[in-house]
Amino acid sequence: MKEGAASPPIAVAAAVGQDAALAGGIALEQQRSTKSKRAARVFDLIVGVSLAAAAGHSIAAETNTLLESTTFLLLSLTGVVLFLAACGLSSIRSRAEFLDHKAGRAGLSFVAALLCAAAAPQQIPVCTSYGYVGSAVVTNVRWPMIALATALLANGLYNARVSARASELKKLAQQTRGSQSGPAKGVPLV
Repeated sequence: MKEGAASPPIAVAAAVGQDAALAGGIALEQQRSTKSKRAARVFDLIVGVSLAAAAGHSIAAETNTLLESTTFLLLSLTGVVLFLAACGLSSIRSRAEFLDHKAGRAGLSFVAALLCAAAAPQQIPVCTSYGYVGSAVVTNVRWPMIALATALLANGLYNARVSARASELKKLAQQTRGSQSGPAKGVPLV
């Protein structure tokens, strides 16, 4: 084909059809992404309230040591912060900028899951009428903390997935915008 000749109509129509299909696919993915972000926000809200409530209950009812009290206080505060960040409170997001992004909330969920899993076993020293028996302890497991750690881990994984899909979608949209400008006039599509 000569350089000054126009592109064949079939090649132009095929290129336009591909661009339209790609743009339609991107629009569908953006709708899915919006739904996923909304679901992640609801999941953040539920997990934040559950974490604050469970840790607050453990502070009031079960803690024996200063370490346990401090751990549950940190978990309770983490749940409140996660809840407020998911609500979109600007003062929380401005002070802790990592909570402004799904990946940051995923990281916070992972840390809270580790703290919950670490706080789950409760060692109760065995004592007799004569006092403590050496290092004998009975281990009691706080099953609600195990369930909460699992929920926090799932929340972190879901937020990380939503964040990764959103960044991929953004890159794809930028690439599509660049390719939709089309070829220069007189340049054949090959």
